[in-house]
Amino acid sequence: MASWPTPVVVSFATQDDKRWSTPLGYGQVYQLINRRRFEQMAVLEGQNILITISGRKRRIRVYYLSWLKQKILRTEGCVSGAPAEKRNGWVNVGDLQGAIHFKIVRYERIKFLVVGMENSIEIYAWAPKPYHKFMSFKSFGSLSHLPLIVDLTVEENARLKVLYGSHEGFHAIDLDSAAIYDVYTPSNSCENTALRCRPRDNFVMTLQQVLY
Repeated sequence: MASWPTPVVVSFATQDDKRWSTPLGYGQVYQLINRRRFEQMAVLEGQNILITISGRKRRIRVYYLSWLKQKILRTEGCVSGAPAEKRNGWVNVGDLQGAIHFKIVRYERIKFLVVGMENSIEIYAWAPKPYHKFMSFKSFGSLSHLPLIVDLTVEENARLKVLYGSHEGFHAIDLDSAAIYDVYTPSNSCENTALRCRPRDNFVMTLQQVLY
């Protein structure tokens, strides 16, 4: 990241916090956000933001990179005595709770944020300054299938469609007509599988059918 004090910054999250690892201080790890679980994250450096699904309520929360950067510099003592950034370091996108997956898609000069929820798909568009935030664009509720993964595609250089996957297959939503249809659904019902270790032998792995 060019805006950071080092040429390479690695961002990662544990179950309970958010950390950055940088070559500054020979690979020192900085704990920036405590006691918050992170499910997914993506960086938009041009917009100075880090987008996350985080917290017990799985909100879409946006952190400002400049705010995170200042926390690293203060840890290193590079800006001791300097006033802290006054604005809040983060903001929630809408009042969304229960987010499952999001995808950032750029179409022409617009950046879209597509969010799969427990029973809906929400689409936001990035509004540049003076707003400098994601604003609601489209919403599709009462879906027959729970979205597990979402994406946005452009057909014929103009027609926008949401693609999403569920336990039952793959589906699409036409943004112009709001029509929802199946792209692919397997003819045979599928069962989840999970890898399990036998207690008597840690090196033996077996496939066990997990029914739900």
